[in-house]
Amino acid sequence: MNRVQCMQEGCDWSATFILKGGTPLLPLDISSWILSGAVYLSELPSNSITLNTSSGPPYLAIQNYTIQEQDLSVDNTLIVGQNVFILKVSLSATDTETLGQGLVKFDIVRTTPTPVRPVLQFTITCKPGLPSANT
Repeated sequence: MNRVQCMQEGCDWSATFILKGGTPLLPLDISSWILSGAVYLSELPSNSITLNTSSGPPYLAIQNYTIQEQDLSVDNTLIVGQNVFILKVSLSATDTETLGQGLVKFDIVRTTPTPVRPVLQFTITCKPGLPSANT
């Protein structure tokens, strides 16, 4: 589990999320959910990359995870040893190269179970990649 910082053009990228709901907020069991989404450069929304749970990268993966001590620095409401389902969002180096530099937007929805609902939206910065050793 990590905080979303930024991505670098031409490099693999991933981030993990625990989706919560209810009162008080508790981790949701997303093990049977089917998700889809899109990622795009905010300046060029027509150039989008599709995210889904069936293939990738780019992909959305639902994984079983056991909370570790270091996770409490991100979310101190969790319990060490607690089993939760996390959502891992990943892009390949080719994907980040395709998106290019700028503000990258992610829109992820739950398609099953119905009704379709947005579950995660965020924006991060894609920074310039390192120059190639061949240039």
